[in-house]
Amino acid sequence: MLFRSRLEWLAGRIAAKGSVRMYLDAEAPPPSLITIESSPDNVPYVVIDRGEGSQLIPYISISHSGDIAAASATQSPGTGIDVEMISEAILEIASKFSTDEEVKEVIRSTGFNEITCLTLIWSIKEAVLKAAGTGTFLIKEIFIEKVRRESDYTVGEICVPGAGNYRAAAFQEGGYAYAISRQL
Repeated sequence: MLFRSRLEWLAGRIAAKGSVRMYLDAEAPPPSLITIESSPDNVPYVVIDRGEGSQLIPYISISHSGDIAAASATQSPGTGIDVEMISEAILEIASKFSTDEEVKEVIRSTGFNEITCLTLIWSIKEAVLKAAGTGTFLIKEIFIEKVRRESDYTVGEICVPGAGNYRAAAFQEGGYAYAISRQL
Protein backbone atom coordinates (compact mmCIF):
# COMPACT_ATOMS: atom_id res chain seq x y z
CA MET A 1 0.00 0.00 0.00
CA LEU A 2 1.40 3.40 -0.90
CA PHE A 3 2.21 5.71 2.00
CA ARG A 4 -0.66 8.12 1.21
CA SER A 5 -3.15 5.26 0.84
CA ARG A 6 -1.93 3.75 4.10
CA LEU A 7 -2.46 7.09 5.89
CA GLU A 8 -6.01 7.34 4.49
CA TRP A 9 -6.72 3.76 5.61
CA LEU A 10 -5.38 4.52 9.11
CA ALA A 11 -7.43 7.73 9.33
CA GLY A 12 -10.54 5.71 8.45
CA ARG A 13 -9.79 3.25 11.27
CA ILE A 14 -9.26 6.09 13.74
CA ALA A 15 -12.57 7.67 12.67
CA ALA A 16 -14.27 4.27 13.07
CA LYS A 17 -12.92 3.85 16.61
CA GLY A 18 -14.15 7.36 17.42
CA SER A 19 -17.61 6.52 16.03
CA VAL A 20 -17.74 3.31 18.07
CA ARG A 21 -16.77 5.18 21.23
CA MET A 22 -19.44 7.83 20.59
CA TYR A 23 -22.01 5.11 19.93
CA LEU A 24 -21.17 3.22 23.13
CA ASP A 25 -20.97 6.48 25.13
CA ALA A 26 -20.39 5.76 28.85
CA GLU A 27 -19.73 2.07 28.14
CA ALA A 28 -16.98 2.80 25.62
CA PRO A 29 -13.67 1.04 26.21
CA PRO A 30 -10.38 2.81 25.44
CA PRO A 31 -9.42 2.84 21.74
CA SER A 32 -6.70 0.26 22.36
CA LEU A 33 -9.40 -2.36 23.10
CA ILE A 34 -11.31 -1.63 19.88
CA THR A 35 -10.14 -3.43 16.76
CA ILE A 36 -11.45 -2.79 13.27
CA GLU A 37 -11.32 -5.96 11.18
CA SER A 38 -12.47 -6.77 7.65
CA SER A 39 -14.51 -9.73 6.47
CA PRO A 40 -13.42 -11.75 3.40
CA ASP A 41 -15.81 -9.49 1.44
CA ASN A 42 -13.88 -6.43 2.72
CA VAL A 43 -16.76 -5.31 4.97
CA PRO A 44 -15.40 -3.68 8.15
CA TYR A 45 -16.56 -4.84 11.56
CA VAL A 46 -15.72 -4.05 15.17
CA VAL A 47 -14.21 -6.38 17.75
CA ILE A 48 -14.15 -5.10 21.33
CA ASP A 49 -11.89 -6.93 23.78
CA ARG A 50 -13.63 -6.80 27.15
CA GLY A 51 -11.32 -9.31 28.87
CA GLU A 52 -13.95 -12.06 29.22
CA GLY A 53 -14.27 -12.36 25.47
CA SER A 54 -14.80 -10.36 22.35
CA GLN A 55 -17.92 -8.45 21.48
CA LEU A 56 -19.01 -7.75 17.90
CA ILE A 57 -20.92 -4.46 17.95
CA PRO A 58 -21.83 -2.00 16.56
CA TYR A 59 -22.15 -2.07 12.77
CA ILE A 60 -19.77 0.36 11.07
CA SER A 61 -19.13 1.98 7.74
CA ILE A 62 -15.83 3.67 6.85
CA SER A 63 -14.74 5.98 4.06
CA HIS A 64 -11.65 8.02 3.26
CA SER A 65 -10.55 10.21 0.40
CA GLY A 66 -7.68 12.66 0.25
CA ASP A 67 -7.45 14.48 3.59
CA ILE A 68 -10.88 13.37 4.88
CA ALA A 69 -11.91 10.24 6.77
CA ALA A 70 -15.44 9.49 7.99
CA ALA A 71 -17.15 6.64 9.81
CA SER A 72 -20.53 5.75 11.23
CA ALA A 73 -21.50 3.31 13.96
CA THR A 74 -25.05 1.99 14.20
CA GLN A 75 -27.03 -0.58 16.17
CA SER A 76 -28.27 -2.44 13.12
CA PRO A 77 -26.90 -3.15 9.64
CA GLY A 78 -28.03 -1.25 6.57
CA THR A 79 -26.20 2.08 6.91
CA GLY A 80 -23.34 3.19 4.68
CA ILE A 81 -21.15 6.29 4.49
CA ASP A 82 -18.92 7.67 1.75
CA VAL A 83 -16.67 10.67 1.12
CA GLU A 84 -15.11 11.50 -2.24
CA MET A 85 -12.82 14.29 -3.39
CA ILE A 86 -14.46 16.32 -6.15
CA SER A 87 -12.22 16.08 -9.21
CA GLU A 88 -12.42 16.21 -13.00
CA ALA A 89 -11.17 12.60 -13.01
CA ILE A 90 -14.78 11.53 -12.35
CA LEU A 91 -15.61 12.41 -15.97
CA GLU A 92 -13.45 9.50 -17.18
CA ILE A 93 -15.56 6.90 -15.35
CA ALA A 94 -18.99 8.56 -15.33
CA SER A 95 -20.50 6.16 -17.88
CA LYS A 96 -19.57 3.20 -15.66
CA PHE A 97 -21.74 4.30 -12.72
CA SER A 98 -24.34 6.84 -13.84
CA THR A 99 -27.02 7.38 -16.42
CA ASP A 100 -27.74 10.59 -18.31
CA GLU A 101 -31.12 10.77 -16.56
CA GLU A 102 -29.52 10.60 -13.09
CA VAL A 103 -27.02 13.33 -13.96
CA LYS A 104 -29.72 15.62 -15.39
CA GLU A 105 -31.94 15.08 -12.35
CA VAL A 106 -29.16 15.81 -9.84
CA ILE A 107 -28.06 18.91 -11.79
CA ARG A 108 -31.69 20.08 -11.92
CA SER A 109 -32.30 19.58 -8.20
CA THR A 110 -28.96 20.95 -6.93
CA GLY A 111 -27.83 23.52 -9.47
CA PHE A 112 -24.27 22.19 -9.14
CA ASN A 113 -21.94 21.68 -12.09
CA GLU A 114 -21.57 18.30 -13.79
CA ILE A 115 -18.37 17.31 -11.96
CA THR A 116 -19.87 18.00 -8.53
CA CYS A 117 -23.10 16.18 -9.46
CA LEU A 118 -21.24 13.14 -10.77
CA THR A 119 -19.21 13.01 -7.55
CA LEU A 120 -22.41 13.25 -5.49
CA ILE A 121 -23.92 10.40 -7.52
CA TRP A 122 -20.79 8.28 -7.04
CA SER A 123 -20.73 9.01 -3.31
CA ILE A 124 -24.44 8.20 -2.90
CA LYS A 125 -24.05 4.91 -4.76
CA GLU A 126 -20.93 3.95 -2.80
CA ALA A 127 -22.76 4.66 0.47
CA VAL A 128 -25.66 2.50 -0.73
CA LEU A 129 -23.28 -0.33 -1.70
CA LYS A 130 -21.83 -0.24 1.81
CA ALA A 131 -25.31 -0.15 3.37
CA ALA A 132 -26.38 -3.15 1.28
CA GLY A 133 -23.30 -5.12 2.32
CA THR A 134 -22.05 -7.57 -0.24
CA GLY A 135 -24.11 -8.34 -3.28
CA THR A 136 -23.98 -9.45 -6.85
CA PHE A 137 -25.03 -6.09 -8.26
CA LEU A 138 -22.82 -3.50 -9.91
CA ILE A 139 -22.76 0.20 -9.10
CA LYS A 140 -24.35 0.98 -12.50
CA GLU A 141 -27.33 -1.24 -11.55
CA ILE A 142 -28.13 1.00 -8.58
CA PHE A 143 -30.64 3.62 -9.69
CA ILE A 144 -31.32 6.95 -8.04
CA GLU A 145 -35.07 7.15 -8.61
CA LYS A 146 -36.02 10.42 -6.93
CA VAL A 147 -33.85 13.37 -6.03
CA ARG A 148 -34.85 16.43 -4.04
CA ARG A 149 -33.10 19.28 -2.32
CA GLU A 150 -33.59 19.76 1.43
CA SER A 151 -31.68 22.77 2.71
CA ASP A 152 -28.00 22.05 1.99
CA TYR A 153 -28.61 18.34 1.36
CA THR A 154 -29.43 16.33 -1.72
CA VAL A 155 -31.77 13.50 -0.74
CA GLY A 156 -32.27 10.53 -3.02
CA GLU A 157 -34.43 7.42 -3.12
CA ILE A 158 -32.37 4.55 -4.45
CA CYS A 159 -33.34 1.13 -5.77
CA VAL A 160 -30.88 -1.76 -5.51
CA PRO A 161 -32.01 -4.80 -7.52
CA GLY A 162 -32.51 -7.73 -5.18
CA ALA A 163 -31.45 -5.73 -2.09
CA GLY A 164 -34.32 -3.30 -1.56
CA ASN A 165 -34.76 0.43 -1.36
CA TYR A 166 -32.50 2.97 0.31
CA ARG A 167 -32.52 6.66 1.13
CA ALA A 168 -29.36 8.73 0.96
CA ALA A 169 -28.50 12.26 2.01
CA ALA A 170 -25.49 13.93 0.43
CA PHE A 171 -23.82 17.31 0.45
CA GLN A 172 -20.67 18.93 -0.87
CA GLU A 173 -18.29 21.13 1.04
CA GLY A 174 -14.64 22.05 0.86
CA GLY A 175 -13.98 20.15 -2.35
CA TYR A 176 -15.54 16.87 -1.14
CA ALA A 177 -18.85 15.08 -1.57
CA TYR A 178 -20.28 13.29 1.47
CA ALA A 179 -23.12 10.77 1.56
CA ILE A 180 -24.82 8.57 4.10
CA SER A 181 -27.50 6.02 3.27
CA ARG A 182 -29.76 3.62 5.04
CA GLN A 183 -32.07 0.83 4.04
CA LEU A 184 -35.78 1.67 4.11
